Amino acid sequence: MVPLNDTVYIVGGDILTAVNGKLLTSPGELTSLLLGMKPGDKVNLTVLRSAGPIEVIVILPPMHF
Repeated sequence: MVPLNDTVYIVGGDILTAVNGKLLTSPGELTSLLLGMKPGDKVNLTVLRSAGPIEVIVILPPMHF
């Protein structure tokens, strides 16, 4: 993850393993969890990277389609 202008971006090599403490078992599970949230929600992500797992809190941005 890389912070830039008060925004955190997930970068290559970061692996999401849990959202709000719920272990992710498939990409579809991540999608389902995110669809139940709204812009402005705080989300606790567990991310695996080369140095080990880290916890990151993000605020979901507005959706732009």
